Amino acid sequence: MPSPSTAITPASNTTRSPDVFVAALYFPGIQLLVVSGKYTVPQLLTERVNKKEYRDVYLDLNGASVAESKVFIEDPGADGFNRDAPNAANRDEARVGSYTLPPLLVDAAGRSVTSESGWHHRRREIVELFDSRMYGRVPDNAPAIRWDFTAQETHQVGGISVVTRHYLGHAAISYLSSPPLAIDLRIDLPVTLYEAVLGGKVRVPTLGNAVELSVPKNTSSGRTFRLKGKGLPKAGGTGDLFVTVRIMLPDGNDAELEALMEKWRDQHPYNPRSGLG
Repeated sequence: MPSPSTAITPASNTTRSPDVFVAALYFPGIQLLVVSGKYTVPQLLTERVNKKEYRDVYLDLNGASVAESKVFIEDPGADGFNRDAPNAANRDEARVGSYTLPPLLVDAAGRSVTSESGWHHRRREIVELFDSRMYGRVPDNAPAIRWDFTAQETHQVGGISVVTRHYLGHAAISYLSSPPLAIDLRIDLPVTLYEAVLGGKVRVPTLGNAVELSVPKNTSSGRTFRLKGKGLPKAGGTGDLFVTVRIMLPDGNDAELEALMEKWRDQHPYNPRSGLG
């Protein structure tokens, strides 16, 4: 995958409509990506075009343009899977052209860093490059997340006792400049052995009020149920909550349970791993 810092990123709004934009990512000699479409908040992209924040224009337009207006063109570039393809990816270091990284201790204006204050200035430039060219920037109005503890389990890994804690994140509704997305959430639901075997109703926490999930008889650990509309909201709807059952045994040794399982094992043998070979 080409480094984002090597990409050329032109962008502009079109003459046919002030809310229609076109942007591209071009990795010289490697790949070309072009997207065009109508954006629901044209003032935002116009401001970014004026500031020459072309990469952000491309990312916003590609991810949040009006679906029916979006046109995406991709030059697939190098094929990393088929070595015999005409556009096969190069794995020969001898054929790779030279590339010089920008000097770490020279700022964007070409001044050498020779003091502590100069380094603080250069460090801010480097952080901005990472935010704008590589990792992406978290919006200032991103929703806050509250993490609630939901379950804890203790198990052995390589003879070492390991404690796993499960948390559920609650996101406050945020009105970002781009259209909100439906986000599916997932949660591990601890159930007892008898609840898994006999079935029953189990309380499940959600972003709103808790709901009761009907667990069928003979439910295996790892089975996932979908609670429609219990995820994060979007315009006109919400995402879903996927609940995965985790069977939890009681803490400590239980002689009665062990005796019951030994008897059941002898009378009803089965191998759940028979299909693994």
